[in-house]
Amino acid sequence: MPVVALVPGHGPVQRDHAYTRQVRELLERVTSRVEAMAREGKTLEQIQASLEASDLRKGVWADPALDEDWKVTMTTLIERAWRGVRGQGG
Repeated sequence: MPVVALVPGHGPVQRDHAYTRQVRELLERVTSRVEAMAREGKTLEQIQASLEASDLRKGVWADPALDEDWKVTMTTLIERAWRGVRGQGG
């Protein structure tokens, strides 16, 4: 869907779907990694402590000033993905 402007909850107005593609990639790749680790029998706490996603921290998320936000976002995203892949919903 073409856009003129996307207004996220935080950050600058977006003029294309680069940011939405980035968010989608983050959600899909974290969910995939969580699912693989859950299939290995890892607990939520083990996954949260060891899942590596630095390769996904790019664009607006690369700002070092957002380190704490990134940690909270990842902890929450991993927990939600873990519940989802286990069929527990949100």
